[in-house]
Amino acid sequence: MIKPTQEQAFAMLAARLEHARREHPVFATNIPEAVGVIGREWDELYDAVKSEGPARIIDEALDVAATAMRLVMGEEEAS
Repeated sequence: MIKPTQEQAFAMLAARLEHARREHPVFATNIPEAVGVIGREWDELYDAVKSEGPARIIDEALDVAATAMRLVMGEEEAS
């Protein structure tokens, strides 16, 4: 698998954020809940690392990054 450039990786993250907002418009109602969502995404990434290929690992890593960015941007407050 070809590694994405930084620019490509940020574009992938932006796309994942938009997808996450469409699929899960209510991200979390407070910070502890948001951290719980990030934790569940982390668990999925960890499982992928143990038993999946690079494409799936990148997919799960983008989910972790997208949920973390939603917390950084305060989207749990807008829910």
